[in-house]
Amino acid sequence: MYAHMEPFQATTEITTDDFISCYQHTHEKTSSSPSGQHVGHYKAACRDPTIAYLHSKMMSIPFMAGFATQRWRKVIEVMLQKDPGCPRIHRLQIIALLESDFNQAVRILIARQLGHHMEDNQLVPDMQYGSQEGRQCISAVLNKQLTHDII
Repeated sequence: MYAHMEPFQATTEITTDDFISCYQHTHEKTSSSPSGQHVGHYKAACRDPTIAYLHSKMMSIPFMAGFATQRWRKVIEVMLQKDPGCPRIHRLQIIALLESDFNQAVRILIARQLGHHMEDNQLVPDMQYGSQEGRQCISAVLNKQLTHDII
């Protein structure tokens, strides 16, 4: 089954087009960047090709050289109330705020490339739901419920 599959080769360079396309689809109200560099900063950088090129290269360097910048090492965990006004421990969720450029770099370099590789080589199992064309996460729940009802 896997004899025709090519080995996965991830690139470590983020192109200007990758940078721009990633930030064009990111909502500005998204919480990010404990350092203060908000998503709006990067969205504004997309308007100038020279600045977008500079940011894409700065995002690529740590992956190419194999190190993590000091900004990328800081994570802030925040507890949010699922139901406003109900601060009960079982109704809280924890989110981790990472630097926006690190988040987007991982999305570009790992998630996109790996996802495309898996789809191209038909490595996504049939039982995988969500994040695929024509598939919804809720379908897994529905299939399980229907299976139990039939049994």
